[in-house]
Amino acid sequence: HLANYEGGLLDLDNIDYLFDIFKSLNDLRISDSTIKELIIDNEQLEMISFYNNILFENVRFENISNLVRVDGNSNNFISLVISNNPLLTNISLTGGNLLSTQFSVLESLTSIELSNNNISNIDVSQIENITHLDLYNNNISTIDLSNNTNLDFLSLGGNNFTELDLSNNLDIRTLWLKENNINSIDLTNNTLIQKLGLDSNNLTTLDLSNNYNLTELYVHNNPNLSGLNTTSNPNLITLYIG
Repeated sequence: HLANYEGGLLDLDNIDYLFDIFKSLNDLRISDSTIKELIIDNEQLEMISFYNNILFENVRFENISNLVRVDGNSNNFISLVISNNPLLTNISLTGGNLLSTQFSVLESLTSIELSNNNISNIDVSQIENITHLDLYNNNISTIDLSNNTNLDFLSLGGNNFTELDLSNNLDIRTLWLKENNINSIDLTNNTLIQKLGLDSNNLTTLDLSNNYNLTELYVHNNPNLSGLNTTSNPNLITLYIG
C-alpha cells in the first residue's frame, strides 16, 4: 500500500521507479500530483486510485493481470486507455475533464462510472458483461448498447441524446435519461424497468403499457407530453409529472 496525499513525492514524469523499490506494491493511490503522463503495466497492482491530479494528460493501464478496481475524482486527464486487465471489475472516474476513452479485453468488467466528464464518444461494445453504466452529465449524443445485454442500471442523463435504442437491453431495471433532447423512446420490450427518469426532455408520447414492474416514474418538464396512461402500471409508487 502506497499513498501520497500531499504532493511532492510523485511530482515526476513517471512512477516506474516505485515498482523497483516496492516489490509487493498492490494498492497505489495518487493525489495532488503533477505527473504529466501515467502509464502503468505492473502486474501485481490490485487497486489504483487517484484524486485531484491537475496535470495528467494521458492515462494508460494495460496488462495488469491482478488489477480489480480503478477509481478517482476531480482529475484533469483527457485520455484514458484501459486494456487487457482480465480481473478488473470496476472503473469509477468521475468529476474530471475526460474527453476520450478506450476499453478492450476486460472480460470481468461489470461497472463503469464516468459521470461529470466531457466525453463525447464512448465505445462499450466489447464490454459484454457490464451490468452498471453511469455516464451522467457528459456530451454524448449516440451510443451502441446492442452487445450489453446484461445491463441492469443505465444512467445517461445530462447528455445530448435525441433517441436511444434499448431493444437488446431486456434486463434494465433502473433507467435514468433526464435532461436530454429525447422526443420518443420505445420501452416495449423493457418489461423489467422499475425506476424510470425521463424528466426534462422533449417527449410528446410515452407508451408504458408493457412496463408493469414500474415503481418510480419521473416525466416532469416535458411540456409537449400528452395522454400519459399509467393504468398498466399497478406497482407505481412515485409519479412526477407537470
